[in-house]
Parts: sequence; structure tokens; C-alpha cells
Amino acid sequence: MSCRGQWVIGALVSVGISLSLQACGGDEAREEGPGEAENNDPGEPEATPEPEEEEGALTFYRDIQPVLTLQCGACHFKGGAAPFALSTFEEVKAMGPAVAQAIKDGTMPPWRANPDCRSFKGERLMPEADKAAVIAWVEAGMAPGDPADAVAIEAPSLRLDDVSLTTRSSAPYTAKESRPDDYHCLVMDAEFTEEKYLQAYQVVPDVVPLVHHVVLYLIPQSNAAAMMAEDAASPEPGYTCFGSSGHGGQPMGVWVPGAVPQRFPDDSAFVIPRGSKIVAQMHYNTISADAAPDQTALQMSFSSDPPRFQVTMPILAGQLNIEAGDPASVQELSFVNRTSSTRQIVSVMPHMHVLGTSIDLWRVRDGQETCIVQVDDWDFNWQQFYDLKDDEFIELAPGDELRFTCTYDNSAANQPVINGEQIEPRDVHFGEGTLDEMCVQIIALIEPFKAEGQEGGACGGFSECNQACDGADPYCFLTCAINSGEGCAQCVFQGLNACGGRLCRPQLSPVIACLTSCEDEIGTCLYETCRPEYEIFWECMEAPIQEGQCEAEFSSCDLGL
Repeated sequence: MSCRGQWVIGALVSVGISLSLQACGGDEAREEGPGEAENNDPGEPEATPEPEEEEGALTFYRDIQPVLTLQCGACHFKGGAAPFALSTFEEVKAMGPAVAQAIKDGTMPPWRANPDCRSFKGERLMPEADKAAVIAWVEAGMAPGDPADAVAIEAPSLRLDDVSLTTRSSAPYTAKESRPDDYHCLVMDAEFTEEKYLQAYQVVPDVVPLVHHVVLYLIPQSNAAAMMAEDAASPEPGYTCFGSSGHGGQPMGVWVPGAVPQRFPDDSAFVIPRGSKIVAQMHYNTISADAAPDQTALQMSFSSDPPRFQVTMPILAGQLNIEAGDPASVQELSFVNRTSSTRQIVSVMPHMHVLGTSIDLWRVRDGQETCIVQVDDWDFNWQQFYDLKDDEFIELAPGDELRFTCTYDNSAANQPVINGEQIEPRDVHFGEGTLDEMCVQIIALIEPFKAEGQEGGACGGFSECNQACDGADPYCFLTCAINSGEGCAQCVFQGLNACGGRLCRPQLSPVIACLTSCEDEIGTCLYETCRPEYEIFWECMEAPIQEGQCEAEFSSCDLGL
């Protein structure tokens, strides 16, 4: 049996943004004119003459300011997320060579998704004509033109107008200056006493230059108490985290500097069950700004009525084996929709760590491949959700396969630096640590809304069977899934593998190794040949499942636990 399709949970990590352009060059040496050598008193410095404008020549106010406002204005303004502003002629002229070089290199505006795969909402792709205009204007000397020619245009609005609730952590947190990248989880001070239907949200950073990115997790009621206990035990607000919330749950959103408010598709909402908590995984960058008390806010817009469709965000990930020294390790993974449900893919977020070089995602149906997202030049600092256009949602029907490939550079030259020294290459596997790797796809789906307690989905009838299980039988949980149909069995197998990879990885690995090497029929392997390994695994898994710690991994199965 191949390991392909043996899933483990991939926790969302480090979605971020890096906004730094370095000015290049210096003042040119000027030849002395007649009589200048004898004059030791330079007097008032001479202003650099503006270039003479030829008829039809590009000018800042008429041609360049509208482009930079639209393409760069959401971040590059005074007090914005970028390290410098590009609002006035003087600001742009000072940074002109750097701006032109960044546009030539394709590093600005920041956008990693390959447009040859597909186009997305809000993509930051500067039209070729605009690129050429900015570069030509800089190379021609950056003529200002007439301010009267300025075009009235506004940068994309970052405001969420229909705010229902604004929440923050209970107290500010000050990032550790000893950590250039400080990952810290802050629990939002919001209580949900009834089910809520989230239609839109926006993150409002407190110390703007310090907040590198934010990942939001919805923690189920069953896990909330343990998370709050860790928060209370910490001497400071929140708790240290990297790779996930540390308490399960599912991703519910991501924010990066310059992001406009996130809105879910029409007639849909992200459902927040009563008793849930929201935790924000904050990434503070203390290189770009001095550490200061931060109390970043989360704004949310709710619908008062149940939606027609609900948004879920399952995480697809798999076991990895990246050999030491391999400069191009290719890992292929796949997921087959074995349920009876048809859903629509509305957004996707690829994720790897620092060894990653490329990642893609395809839907395969009847041998035909449809590209969903493709990132050919992976950058750990530029991760985000890519929202599909409203008329281009991708159907995920029963039997459809989602196939994705991750490529890694594990050569000696590409190793991270720890304590001032570059480490030696080593075998790398799946994990949440900075030295582990991931091959993850976060898939935002919409499907018909089901109210609390409403059964359906892949595992209708599972709950009654599971409640009758004898705790001494380690296979009863699996048997209930199998008896509920092939779709339920597939969903539960994937959920066990995913949650097991997160909570019981040492116990899961021997099960996978046994199943992989077993030559019998899969049922015989699972129930007989590999029974000792599975019983140890189930001993670790039973309590977390019953306590709801695997809720995110089983969210599409409708187990009714």
C-alpha cells in the first residue's frame, strides 16, 4: 500500500509579508565649472534641476501618481505597513530607482500566484503598460509635471464598514526584541453565547510596522478551556506558538499588510458555534520596528439570519520524506472526495516552510486536470489565501481528486542559520517546528448550511452507532464509520490520519509503516496484521476524539460526536 494519500494535519504557519526596498546608487560627482575651484564657501546648496519636459513625456502627476496610488497606496503611505511612503512627488523621487528595480524584478507589487494557472480576485499584478511607464519615467529623470494634472484616485480601502463586533486580546502584548520573528498566540476577548454567522472580517493592527501577519483560528468549545488555562498560566497575555494555535481548531482567516476586508461569497458565512473562541497567531517582526505594546483588533460583520451556504476550511497535508542534501525533492500528495457531497472551492492557501521552492494544486476529474493555484517561486514571507472569482468557483464532486506537488531545496547551501551558524542538511519530515516542513493546502469550501444538530453529510447514522460502542473495543469507532458507507469510512480514515499526525504522531507512524509493508488485503492488514500497532495508536487517540480535539479534521464527516 502506498503512502500516497496517508494524511496528517498540516497546521497553518507563517503567512506573511515583507515590504522592504533598498535605495540604490548615490550622488554623481559633478565637474567644477569655471571659477568654482577658488570658491571655498559653497553657500546655499543648489537644487537639482528638474529635467526639461518634452511634449508628450511622462510626468508624475499625470501618469505615474495614479499608477502608484492604485498599485502601492494600500501599504506605502505615511504610517502604513511599508517602510516608506510613495504618496508625494518628493517621496517617489527619493525612492524612484529602487521602485523601478523592484518592478523590473517582479518583487513589487507582491504576488506569487502564476497567472497562467488562473486569475484571482484582487490580484496584485501591475499591467505591463503601467510597469513600462514607471520604469521609463524613472529612467528619463522623473519629471514632476503640473500638479494641476493630478488625477483624483484613491488607494484601495482597508476599512470594514459594516462592523458588528470589534474584539482584541484582554491586554497588550510586547514582542520579544531578542526574537527577530516573534510568533505569539493572543486570545480574542469575545464570548459567543450563540451561533454566529461571519460574513466579513478585517484585522486592524495596533503597532502597524511591527505586525508582520496574522492567522486566525476558531477553537471549538471542547478545546477552549485548555487554551484559556495556558493563557492564564503565561506571565504575559497569550502564549508562545508556532505552526498552529496549539489547541486544534480550524483556520478561519489570514491577514497581511495592505489586505482589504475579507468577505465570504454571497449567501454564505463562516459559522462560529456557541462556546467557541478565536485566537490570533501573531507574527511580530522586530527588525522592521521597535517592540512596543500591541493590541491588534479584529473587526467582524455578522448576518442575523442563517446563510444559504456555510464556509468550511479543511486542511490537506501528507507525510513527507525530504532527504538530506537533495536540492530538488519532489513530494506528490492527493485527496479523493469519497463523500456523497458536492462542494465549491472558493479560496485556497498553499503552505510550506523555508525549504520549499514551488507548490501547486490541481483538480483531476475523468483524467482531465484543472489548475487551481500554482506558485513557481515560493517565498515563506509571501503567503495568503487566493480567492477565486465569483463565476469561477471550482466544483468538487464525489470522486474528484485534488492533487498537489511540493518541491524542496534541502541542499547544504539552502539550510537555515541557527545561533549564527548554518546547520548541516538532515532528513526532514512533516512537522510544525521551524526546522520541519509541510506540504499543505487550506481549501475554503462552500456547501449547503446545516443548523446545529442537523445530521447529514458523509456519516449519517454514525453517532448512534458510536454511542453504543464498548470502550474496550479499539475498532468500534472504525467499524461504525465503515458501516455508514464508503464515503464515511474514507472521511474517518483521513480524519484519523490527520488528527493522529498532529496529536499522536509517534503512535501513528508504526501503523502507516505496517500498512505500507503489509501484503494482505487492506481490511485484513488493518484489523489483524497491524492490530498491535493500531491498538497503541487508538489508546492515544480515543480521548482526544471524544473530547472534540479532532473537530477540525472530522468537520466534513458530520460524526455528531
